[in-house]
Amino acid sequence: MLPSGTGKAQADAVMEALQDWGLEDRVIGLGFDTTASNTGIIGGTCILLEQALGRQLLNLACRHHMHELVAMKAFTECMGPSTGPEIVLFSRFKNQWMFLATTSEDVRPLLDEEIVAPLLEKRKEFLELFGRHLTKSQPRDDYKELLELSIITLGGLPPRGVHLRRPGALHRARWMATLIYGMKIWVLRDQFQLTSSERKGLKRFINFVLFLYVPAWYSAVEAMAAPARDLRFYQSLVKYEDVDKGLSKAVVGTFGRHLWYLSEHLVGLALFDFETPETVLEELAKAMKEVGAEGGKQPPKRIKLNPSGATSKRLSDFATPASSLLLDRLGCGRKFLELPVEDWKNDTQYLLGQRRAKALGVINDRAERGVALMQDFNLQLTRDESQHQFILQVVEQHRKENPSK
Repeated sequence: MLPSGTGKAQADAVMEALQDWGLEDRVIGLGFDTTASNTGIIGGTCILLEQALGRQLLNLACRHHMHELVAMKAFTECMGPSTGPEIVLFSRFKNQWMFLATTSEDVRPLLDEEIVAPLLEKRKEFLELFGRHLTKSQPRDDYKELLELSIITLGGLPPRGVHLRRPGALHRARWMATLIYGMKIWVLRDQFQLTSSERKGLKRFINFVLFLYVPAWYSAVEAMAAPARDLRFYQSLVKYEDVDKGLSKAVVGTFGRHLWYLSEHLVGLALFDFETPETVLEELAKAMKEVGAEGGKQPPKRIKLNPSGATSKRLSDFATPASSLLLDRLGCGRKFLELPVEDWKNDTQYLLGQRRAKALGVINDRAERGVALMQDFNLQLTRDESQHQFILQVVEQHRKENPSK
């Protein structure tokens, strides 16, 4: 148990764990939520760990956490700020749930006149996309529920039909509640009384979520595609001003503070992306080899991008010779950059780098689920914190004595 949640306390604990396992020399990157205690440029956990290890590391910010911040900002912009931990609208909805009919005949999706033009044009495309995501294994029930609600709200029918789950946690910190409950309220709006401002705000929010947010959320797990997808997402947020200028400005400002994967050290991940066009790969390789190009030994961990010129930006605009640090950390070298792009797939060092890049974790949901599972398990045994610590020590000792089990 840490004495505090400061960056130093966390960094000391991580270093102690690395030393216990003898892994100090094998660390190439850091996965983290984008909280100040982690990312502070002076006393943040990440910078302190780099100093302790004596080398620069890849800063792999959790892309789901980055997107969560966008969702919360969009909800606040559309529905207004909250003065407490609970969202009043959702509390009312939860209290009324037992009186609402939730069969397929009782739900009413977005009408054509309620859908913003770019979403209406791509409604069929999005229904197919959400359906494909449903065929994949989802790590949490609410991930699956969000996809089903997205299909229902757009007027489609999920494979198992219309099935609305009873409302559960409503705390503002549970960001996905804003998406799930917002859609539930909307499809049941004929039965649940909304004020005119609530109806207007929900319609703004749901259109944004369906058109931009949900597609980006479910494509956030792939490390190699992160630079290209973050650039496209940012550009889409900027272009959304043609639909909703106020909402666009709010979310652009939020996401613009988290452009980690467009930094010089990480933009090179796109070299290993299967979907990157060859012309883009050639531009990236040229920028990474360019003599005299701007870029220092310690470039910013995350970049700042001016929205006014963002829509014309290309991945190669963010690459410099400093981008080759990624290749060094992946242990694949830089020689393949001298080869024609079409020969990369036959180069053993490139394939090594691709395999390692693919394995990088750019979301930390797995760690969060592991912590939650351990907490739930521990609470079945004891609620005393000192006893929790003894349990962990017993488990650790058992592993040392029985390494093969």
